[in-house]
Amino acid sequence: MVKRKKDFQKMEKVHDWLVNILEGLGLHAGVFNPAEQKQIVDCIYAFQKKGRNGELRERTYSEPRKWMRGQVRITIQFGCCYNYAVDKHGNPPGIIRDEQVDPIPPLLNIFGCFVPDQIQASNFLFDD
Repeated sequence: MVKRKKDFQKMEKVHDWLVNILEGLGLHAGVFNPAEQKQIVDCIYAFQKKGRNGELRERTYSEPRKWMRGQVRITIQFGCCYNYAVDKHGNPPGIIRDEQVDPIPPLLNIFGCFVPDQIQASNFLFDD
C-alpha cells in the first residue's frame, strides 16, 4: 500500500516574510518493494561508476573537482540537461536545449511518464 505524507514544515524568513520552504514537498512510501529498491539503487551506483569512468556524456554526469564535506553533490541527469547555475559558457539556470545527455534508462522509466518529445529531466543527487 502506498502511503503519502505531505505536511512538512520548515519556516524561514524570505524578504521579511515567514515562509514554509517545504510547502509542496511530498514523501511517498511503499511504492517499491525491497527487491525493486535494491535494483534501482544498484542501477544508480552503476551509473555513478560509469560517470566517474567517463562512460557517460559530459552533461549526464557531473561531479565537483574539489570536495568539501556536506557542500557538494554528484549529479546524474537523463533526458535533458538542467543547469542549476550560470555555467562556464554563460548559460543561465534552466533547461539547456542544445546539450546532449544520455536517454532515460528503461529501469528508471518505471512509470512510463517520460515521453521523448516532451522536455523533462530526471535528476539524481548524491551527497558524498
